[in-house]
Amino acid sequence: MTDRNKVKDIYSDRFLRELFASTIDFSIKAAIVVALIALMIKSVSPDMDKWRKLDNPMTTLMLLSLVNNPRALLKASEIEEGEGKLDQAVREMELAVGLLEMHGANEQTLSIYQNRLEKLRSRLPKN
Repeated sequence: MTDRNKVKDIYSDRFLRELFASTIDFSIKAAIVVALIALMIKSVSPDMDKWRKLDNPMTTLMLLSLVNNPRALLKASEIEEGEGKLDQAVREMELAVGLLEMHGANEQTLSIYQNRLEKLRSRLPKN
């Protein structure tokens, strides 16, 4: 081997070793950063198990409060009534009446919703 080839081999070996070492360093640093970001997101995000349990009345009420359409709440109430869940149907009608009152609906519309609410309340079992 000539001196020139020896020098080429030395530089190419050194280059490959440095490239390999820098790739390993980058991979380790990237893995650490990804792990830290995942931990940060996990610590900041809410407990989704509580939100998944819609049988919890508080969660259901919070989600229903996001609905700003009395007609949608009326339909939901009708569905709940059809399934025999009168207490939930009453709750949804109460939300619908509250929305109508808050936005100053006319008396005729308000009376329709209030009449339905009273009919549902009268069908609830007395405790």
